[in-house]
Parts: sequence; C-alpha cells; structure tokens
Amino acid sequence: MGSEGHTDSLYQGTDSLNETQRRVSPGLAPDGAPSRQRVTLTFPALSRSGLCLLAATGAGKRDAFSSVLDAYDGAGDPPPVAQVAVEGELTWLVDRELAQDIADD
Repeated sequence: MGSEGHTDSLYQGTDSLNETQRRVSPGLAPDGAPSRQRVTLTFPALSRSGLCLLAATGAGKRDAFSSVLDAYDGAGDPPPVAQVAVEGELTWLVDRELAQDIADD
C-alpha cells in the first residue's frame, strides 16, 4: 500500500479503477513519480486471487491505513487498496510502527 492508499498502480481518480473486463490496464502515476506511465493489474485480476497479501509499513501510512479500516466499516471514501476484493483469502501484513495507536480501529 502506498502512502495515499494505492495498490499496484491503482491510484485514486484514475481510469484503471473503473476497469471491469481487462486484467491489466495502462496507468498513470501521480506527478513526481519516477515513472509516470505504468501497466497495472486491475480489480478483476486481483479478485481472482486465491491468496492476496497486502503489505503496509511505517507511521507515514497510518492515515491511509485508518482510511482502509474505516472503509471496511462502511465509512468514508475507500482508497483503492480498500476496494480489493478476492475470491480467496486477503491478509494484511503491517508492522508495529503502522499499527501503533490504531488498535481501537
């Protein structure tokens, strides 16, 4: 998970978020990224996963991860990573630095 809640190259406000048929899609990273033009897996491709591991580390991602937890509770505007739904198992891998102070979420 990126610091603003993206996964793969699925960024908020991009056309790739709306792809419903193709497994990959051209993408465009935000300004300032080392490489703006990308190819990304889409939600339809990710949904076919038997096991999806999502990793997030560091205190700098705490706000984005809190938004993910809020989205799972049905509140707020979900960041792209919170929109990943898989046929199999979805497991989050987070470190202590990120999890600190959000235990109540």
